[in-house]
Amino acid sequence: DMQEDPQMEAMMRQMLAGLSVTVRVKGAKIESSTGVISEDGTEASISIGLDDLFDKSRPAMADFDTMVTY
Repeated sequence: DMQEDPQMEAMMRQMLAGLSVTVRVKGAKIESSTGVISEDGTEASISIGLDDLFDKSRPAMADFDTMVTY
């Protein structure tokens, strides 16, 4: 509903500009991941820019698949 109201969308874009959410998976060893794997190989992460959620020209977020040994 918010995206149908240009004023509300503009306000939300301004509020969310520069903010992001990061998801991290940590274990004994990351076997594989579509995210970023840490140098020590024990953590994988992906960050999502909140203002990107309103950008209709961007494709939908890709999956965050991670194989972890714990």
